[in-house]
Amino acid sequence: MCKIIAIANQKGGVGKTTTTSNLGIGLAKQGKKVLLIDADAQGSLTASLGFTEPDSLEVTLATIMGNLINDEEIEPGEGILHHEEGIDLMPGNIELSGLEVSLVNVMSRETVLRSYIEIAENGLPERKEKKKEDADKPKTKKKGRSKKVCPNCGRKMKQQFIGLQHCKCGMSWKKDIGYFERTGDMVFALERRKVGKKTKQCPVIRYR
Repeated sequence: MCKIIAIANQKGGVGKTTTTSNLGIGLAKQGKKVLLIDADAQGSLTASLGFTEPDSLEVTLATIMGNLINDEEIEPGEGILHHEEGIDLMPGNIELSGLEVSLVNVMSRETVLRSYIEIAENGLPERKEKKKEDADKPKTKKKGRSKKVCPNCGRKMKQQFIGLQHCKCGMSWKKDIGYFERTGDMVFALERRKVGKKTKQCPVIRYR
């Protein structure tokens, strides 16, 4: 069974990121298998470990937790980044701020992160060098994970919720309606809806 250490404080600048990275690397040097989880929307831990653009990462903690909320299957090692110091990292970025809003209506929301830790514990990938034949295989994107390209400016759009993506230029994409231009009176949220036999969190547009 894994040991979970949480380093948390509401105040900024008290050394949370420094303590977490140094403690994790120290434990890894003692032969422990360490997974650091960056649960801060600022992505400070992710950036401090050399992944300087956390907002450009395809899969982060927000992606994984969103999949768990919607009862979508995830793989144990999905989205985990490997660091040369011997630690593994589940990165965080600005998408966590949107997820925080969606968690309000989720049943047993306090157990979502714990559920992910249990999945990761049972299948944290071994740190082995990739075989040459594996490296030569073309990379394929998983269904439902691809980012849309903005038809207006050509940038990759950022995911707020599963089925809802935005671009800096003011364009958005929603699964059921496609591309549209955002207006100042729009508010994006999640709503519980019955889809078949399951109840899922679906993105909705509300107006002020």
